[in-house]
Amino acid sequence: MLDFTKSERQTVFFLLACFGLGMLIKGYRHLHPSVPVFKETIRLPEDGSAGQTVFDGDKDKNRGAKPDGIRINRASLEELERIPGIGPALGKRILDYRIQHGGFRSAAELMKVKGIGRKKFEQISPFLAMD
Repeated sequence: MLDFTKSERQTVFFLLACFGLGMLIKGYRHLHPSVPVFKETIRLPEDGSAGQTVFDGDKDKNRGAKPDGIRINRASLEELERIPGIGPALGKRILDYRIQHGGFRSAAELMKVKGIGRKKFEQISPFLAMD
């Protein structure tokens, strides 16, 4: 029924191995959401200025991304609390959201955290960074 040549069997085995490896990687990322997989960066400027916006393709996706700032996908609660407008409760909600959703894919995704609306996001975005 499945009378493959040696070359065809090798190709099928290679494709199945690639698929299996992809599934292992996906499972690992699901179990370890703290592993950063993002390329965007936003850094906090040392002089307190807002910094420059970094755009990587989609303008809306990178809204609020700055070249200097606190990395929202790696920051501890203490680091988040250094951002003006973020206290212990909001910092904890940011960390909880990050853990539950495997990190933030864009700075604007912070607006999905309870307590961060457009106004709060505009206030804190100059101090944020994406990994």
